[in-house]
Amino acid sequence: MSHHEHKKTTKTTSSFRQIPVHDDLIRCGFLDYVETRKQGTSDGRIFPDFRYSNWWNQCFLPSLDLKTDQLCYHSLRHGFRDLLREATPSQEAVDRLMGHWREGTGKIYGSRDLLPSETAVIESVRPPVTLAHLFCQPLNR
Repeated sequence: MSHHEHKKTTKTTSSFRQIPVHDDLIRCGFLDYVETRKQGTSDGRIFPDFRYSNWWNQCFLPSLDLKTDQLCYHSLRHGFRDLLREATPSQEAVDRLMGHWREGTGKIYGSRDLLPSETAVIESVRPPVTLAHLFCQPLNR
């Protein structure tokens, strides 16, 4: 069991998602941190001390004086979807990057792997904040 006595599970193996990581997060050292977590524990949690939505809603937003009835942990997903819709006209790419797969027979055809063009959409997303002050490595393209 994890620190918070809950373990993330998926209903089926198809519930696993491929998530591209934005270059800005790589430059902040995120992949190095994930690798350190893998070597230091087997619980599978990237941020072991947080129950994400509870921490976000009860600690983080109030600490920034941003807690309102309209702003919560799931606002991140809504905001990210808006940024994706600005980055690409492809609704299918937006859905795939959000981890949503089309309904119907069409979803069983083709690969579930992200396409290079979908990964490129992530790189074109520019959130309204900068992480540059956190960069620990230059971006090598």
